[in-house]
Amino acid sequence: MVNKIIGHTYNFFSCLFHRIKGKKRTIFIGPHTRIKNPSKICLSSDVILGRYGYLSVHSKNGNISIGERTNIGMFFQIACLSSVKIGKDCLFAANCYIADFTHEYKDINNPISKQKIYVKHKAGGVE
Repeated sequence: MVNKIIGHTYNFFSCLFHRIKGKKRTIFIGPHTRIKNPSKICLSSDVILGRYGYLSVHSKNGNISIGERTNIGMFFQIACLSSVKIGKDCLFAANCYIADFTHEYKDINNPISKQKIYVKHKAGGVE
């Protein structure tokens, strides 16, 4: 019985923060944070991603880059079609949304979800 409790406790705490260690590099990814296309996402050292977040790259050529010592609060969403680049030493509160695209809103007679998606093209992405 004790081993069962210890096993459940370990599983709970291992889900609390995933640690990725490398050379002078620690990254915290909170529980229930989802990452779509992880090969297109670069996280620098000492990055903290809060729980229930979502990182997603929606295209083959897109990428997300998050700089050193950046802390992003819980319930965040970062999405890109082209490029999103967040510098070092940044701090984001909970419930933030960051993207390099948006829906156009030119025709007020059509719902915004039915209108074109506009991608912000800028050298270096969204900074």
